[in-house]
Amino acid sequence: MYKNWLKKFLIALMVLFLFVEFFYRFSKPLRHEIDFRIDYISRLKDCNFKTVILGDSLGWQALDGLTLKKDILNLTSNAEISLAGNYFFLKRYLEKNSPPKNVYILFTPGLFMANLNSKRIYSNFTTVFNKKNEILELIEIGRMDVYLKISVEQFFQHRKSALQLKSWREWKRETPEEENINLESTIDIKTLEGINELSKWDFNYVNDIPKVFIVKIINLCRENNINLTLVLEPLPFKIYQKWNDSNLRKHVKELCKINDINFFDMNSYAKYYDSAFVKDGAHLKKNWNDFYLFSLNKNVVKVLD
Repeated sequence: MYKNWLKKFLIALMVLFLFVEFFYRFSKPLRHEIDFRIDYISRLKDCNFKTVILGDSLGWQALDGLTLKKDILNLTSNAEISLAGNYFFLKRYLEKNSPPKNVYILFTPGLFMANLNSKRIYSNFTTVFNKKNEILELIEIGRMDVYLKISVEQFFQHRKSALQLKSWREWKRETPEEENINLESTIDIKTLEGINELSKWDFNYVNDIPKVFIVKIINLCRENNINLTLVLEPLPFKIYQKWNDSNLRKHVKELCKINDINFFDMNSYAKYYDSAFVKDGAHLKKNWNDFYLFSLNKNVVKVLD
């Protein structure tokens, strides 16, 4: 009798697990901005955007929620998906749509350092970029580990969120008025601590993922006659100095020179003081974020009507 009860319990447990897994797979909950981008790209067909903008969370913070020009496709997200994720964004878009004339990558040094080894890779990459060709491209460079590192905690947390119908929503905001931007800001001790933590990063070593996938992006753009532009985003002065003296900068600049890639440095148009940044030392306060938006619009690519 005990064995029959145990057998029924295990069968019921398996049926429950399969039901939850089935619901998770087909409900496709939007957990974050990366899911949102993928969902949006999947619904695009025969589109003819003039400009596609890729990049990390600093670019996402500047552009997201705004009504941009109709010929602009904003695919900024965060640095954790690395240049590999940005490559797959562009590749998925090109599968069903006309090539844009221009692609811009808005980046901080972190995007060229991200190597798909953070704690949130399962959520931000593994469960997002899992088409056969995407998995194969990582296997080819010996990075199958990206699809093998499964956090048990995150595995169940994501399925719990699906059952609770939790879904990330894009936020909407009004386009700020440039003349009303007040750049007065006070410095926070937490911001200084955040900047000091960022200054510990090693800018002198180029990891395998960014090294391989920036070349893949360059080749993809070349094959489709797309003009590629790299845009260095605002950095705290201490981090900017470290960037200027780094091998990473030399690598990026050499890539631009060899492959005829346009390069813009937002720090050359204005100095971004430490007080411009929030506590993590990487992201901008609202007033400086708006300032960056208008500087980008004026000096690099016109994103606003």
